[in-house]
Amino acid sequence: MAEINRHALTALLAKIKGIRKLAVNILQRRLTDNIEVRYLKNIFQLYDEVRNWLIYRNYQIGEHMPYLNTRDIEDYYRVNISTIRPILDNVIIGCDVAISGLEEILKPEISPTTLNRLMSLRKELDVLNIDVDVKKNIEKAISEAEQGHDLASTLISSRVLIYLIQKIPGEKIEEKAKKIANEMVEQKLLPSDRKSIITEARDFIDIAKKARNIVSHNIHYWPGPEDTLNILSKAVKLVKLKRFQGV
Repeated sequence: MAEINRHALTALLAKIKGIRKLAVNILQRRLTDNIEVRYLKNIFQLYDEVRNWLIYRNYQIGEHMPYLNTRDIEDYYRVNISTIRPILDNVIIGCDVAISGLEEILKPEISPTTLNRLMSLRKELDVLNIDVDVKKNIEKAISEAEQGHDLASTLISSRVLIYLIQKIPGEKIEEKAKKIANEMVEQKLLPSDRKSIITEARDFIDIAKKARNIVSHNIHYWPGPEDTLNILSKAVKLVKLKRFQGV
């Protein structure tokens, strides 16, 4: 495909989603309803424009968008929805094809290092016997991170982290952090030297505060890939504790 401005592709994607919505809205009406052909022609014309553009610019996507045969309705003023349903079904199929292809093209590029780290976290999570919903949330956070959706991933992993922290006895976050560090030492998840314990406790406090701010306090903060990995890693590290196993 020739190099195309990402803003142009984003605009095209929005147009296709709009066309799909128009087709879906018609199909949600009763099949016995009649609709003006000129209204349908507008939708079909928009679809053909997109299909032709993609066939020219990106044949690999455009070739999978169904061709619309509308000759049978061109001489009518109004038609029954049941009559044109197959055409509208093809419009929706074609739009779905284009949407999937364009979203893949527009997906942010993730560095190999980040992808490897996310893959490692997924493997660590797979072998853990933890609460089903906690696991599902972390898996979703990893999936969002793999697509470059840092805000979505961080929001999900942050709520997991906050949920787990609430399960740990203690009034203040400092007390909870110390307890977590000591449990990690007992379970051989952390070296037993004083420096490692202090570092882990401080790191946990920083991540916990950041997670809380992301979820509820600071709407002006936009997490980046590093924040996403840090909070995700901390959530996975936390659920390895025996207190969260077999829940």
